[in-house]
Amino acid sequence: MADMATQFSEKLLADIEAYLSQTGMSISYFGKRSAKNSELVKRLRDGRPIQSDTEQRVRDFMRHHKPRASKAKQSEAAEL
Repeated sequence: MADMATQFSEKLLADIEAYLSQTGMSISYFGKRSAKNSELVKRLRDGRPIQSDTEQRVRDFMRHHKPRASKAKQSEAAEL
């Protein structure tokens, strides 16, 4: 069974992957912007843990930089 740190890293990675999918942001750019570490996502994908303060910075970045709706979704919303 995975330890607690691994579970948190897996959850963080899943949240990052969803964020990247929604934004189209590259993994290196995300790492630089969120944690000043372009290798962040690669390291998480490799199963390496990160410090709790780094996780908090990443989560704060995703919370404060919400993905914008695509132009198609904006058009649909405007029609309603």
